[in-house]
Amino acid sequence: MTEESFRLPQSSYGELVKIIKGYGAHNAEAVPDDISKVTGLHPTIVSRNNAFLVGINIVQGGKKKTITDRGLSLARALEHDMPHEITKHWKEIVLGNDFLNKVLVAVRIRKGMDTGTLLSHIAYSAGQPKSAGIMAGAAAMIDILRAAALLKEEDGKLIAMVEDVTSAITETSSIEEQFTSKTSVQPSQSGVKDSSQNLLLPLSTANIPVTIQLHIQVQCSADDIGNLAPKLRSLIKELTKEEPQATQNGEA
Repeated sequence: MTEESFRLPQSSYGELVKIIKGYGAHNAEAVPDDISKVTGLHPTIVSRNNAFLVGINIVQGGKKKTITDRGLSLARALEHDMPHEITKHWKEIVLGNDFLNKVLVAVRIRKGMDTGTLLSHIAYSAGQPKSAGIMAGAAAMIDILRAAALLKEEDGKLIAMVEDVTSAITETSSIEEQFTSKTSVQPSQSGVKDSSQNLLLPLSTANIPVTIQLHIQVQCSADDIGNLAPKLRSLIKELTKEEPQATQNGEA
């Protein structure tokens, strides 16, 4: 499913960095001509990347744009070439953007993508044509994810580093842990503790404890990810809900 309103950049990562640094240096309301004077880039290059910069909350405004506080922090880190700070601020920007999060989800679900496939996926998901400018912007998006330490190349594939990704990614990536981290149930008559780390559900039949062990594997597409987490949370809650203990007289 494509995104209807997300605008990709139309320049390389290097040009985006120059524009961001330009807005940071100007640090006031600006039109493309103002940023052009600071960066040496043509005003049209600045103009065609403004929608993307607004979309990821680096700049804001109408015809005249100003840099946001988050954008200014990134611009200063880029200006002073501080790798740790650059990674930190890019990561905050990426994790605060729904489209970029969905890109990471797609990479993770597919257990990695080659560069060409990911470029096409980004352009298609954004609903943009496969033009030279758009593909350059898609490549810049990959560079941004790398700069944020959320994407790395491994064995010829781009792999999503999802440990810091919130919402759907966190819930999906940790779903196996949610099922297996529950403590096991001890049979009341044996007194022997079961060391299994899988989800164990106690059922009682004729006063004989019975334990059911469930192994659940979740498979879904990128389009299903938004609805997956609430359903899984509800399932976990239902499965792990404690039933009231019956009395010796059979009354609840």
